[in-house]
Amino acid sequence: MKKALKIFLIVIVVLFALIVVDTLQAKLLNNSPLLKIREHYNGGETSYIDKGLLVNHYYCNNKEEKTLFKTVKYACPAEYEVKEIVDTTKDIKDFVCAEALEEFYRDDDYVYYYGCIKSKYILVRYTHGYEETVEEALKNKRITIKDLDDYEIVYHKEAIDKNEIPDNYMAVFHGGAGEIVYETYIYKIDNNRANYGFSYINVTKTTKSYGSDEWNTKVTGRGTVSWTDDVFQVAEKNNAYSYVTLPGDNKTYTIEEFMPMFLMN
Repeated sequence: MKKALKIFLIVIVVLFALIVVDTLQAKLLNNSPLLKIREHYNGGETSYIDKGLLVNHYYCNNKEEKTLFKTVKYACPAEYEVKEIVDTTKDIKDFVCAEALEEFYRDDDYVYYYGCIKSKYILVRYTHGYEETVEEALKNKRITIKDLDDYEIVYHKEAIDKNEIPDNYMAVFHGGAGEIVYETYIYKIDNNRANYGFSYINVTKTTKSYGSDEWNTKVTGRGTVSWTDDVFQVAEKNNAYSYVTLPGDNKTYTIEEFMPMFLMN
């Protein structure tokens, strides 16, 4: 009896480990889970969905693929043709908003702001009826800043200090060794919504001279991503994929240790 129970427990543990490993590989590599049921769709924007135990892998007709936890609602994107971009505050009688600059986008050269807190009112409307905020449309690369100019949307912009690294990062990926190291700083885009994205800054550091304790720091790239697994891909491409540090925490984490912490956050 005890032997049978022991075998049963071992089987349960092995199955649980397989499910965890399968889920991690699917999320981090944007793959289909190995343990899955494939459901095909005729019509619409979705070709098929591979349904795993904890995640679903979406394969869209436009060749886009996404692996997401089952708790996340997702629909494959349709073709997005802009009908209009509007500031709906103009239609609100006696509209008042908090007087503070609200950042809604940044690129390699500028940070873009509204003159007050009103991002949820500046909308992009598409010909098929869907609408979203300008902030979301820019993040999803469905419009450009030039489109805002074409539709006379008022905003302010501020030039970026190319080597500025804000200290409100949530994690730093590290790589390299010796006289050259690579870092990727990760920032949460706080838009007061559950489906927040992330911005990142890629950095290369070289010693000022051989064996020196002083470093030259150069920002080599900036950008935004929408999904947690994209963060790991950005860091890996920057060669900053050896370990991770967190602000206010003296411990270093391996990539494998940090993955579940970040994905479940």
